[in-house]
This record gives sequence, structure tokens and C-alpha cells, in this order.
Amino acid sequence: MANVIFLHNIKGVAQIGDVKKVADGYARNYLFPRNLAVLATAAELKKVGQLKAKRQAETEREAETSRAMATKLEGFVLNIERIASEEGTLYDGLDQTEISHFLKKNGFGVDPEFVRAHQEDRGV
Repeated sequence: MANVIFLHNIKGVAQIGDVKKVADGYARNYLFPRNLAVLATAAELKKVGQLKAKRQAETEREAETSRAMATKLEGFVLNIERIASEEGTLYDGLDQTEISHFLKKNGFGVDPEFVRAHQEDRGV
């Protein structure tokens, strides 16, 4: 097992600055060639603080951006016309990408990953 320091966020595995034990083959064949992690040496461990500060700053920046967007979107109503059945069920639901596209057309630059569609929003 190799002790590595992650240089990038890897969903479900680690975040920037995390020190974890991983299989030698995973480190050697996947993480190191893609510059996703480095071997956790004494010198590299000193850099962990800087990486964690970078991660904290990134998290704070994303939170601030989210709060600003939430403030801008407060009270905004997005009307999207779709064909529905007699019972009021949409034939074709909306996904995050489509909602993001309509928001961008209305001046809100929202990435699809930040859009959450509620089930009740899929009807008329």
C-alpha cells in the first residue's frame, strides 16, 4: 500500500490535500501518470497545508457564488411550455441540462450540476 497526497478532487475517493493509503498499482498506473496524486514524502506532507487552504478557498468561493445566485433567483419564475397528457403529466420531462439552458437564456449562468428538479415540478 502506498501513502499518497491527492492533488485533485476525485469523486467518491478523495479531495484535494487528503492523505490516503491506496493500492500500489492504483497509484502507479492511474494516479501518478495523471498527476492526480503524489507520493506522501516528508517534503510533500509539508505542502498538504497549502493544498487544504486551496480546497477551503475553493469551497468558500463556490458557497459565495451559490448564495449570490440564490439571491438573484429568489422570486424568479421560469415558465417552460411542454405537451402534457389530460391528467397533467408531461410526456417529456425536463432534466437539469434543459433547465440550465432556459436559465441561461434568461440571464442566469447556472451549470446543470447545480440544478435540482423536484418531482412535483414535472407536472402541469
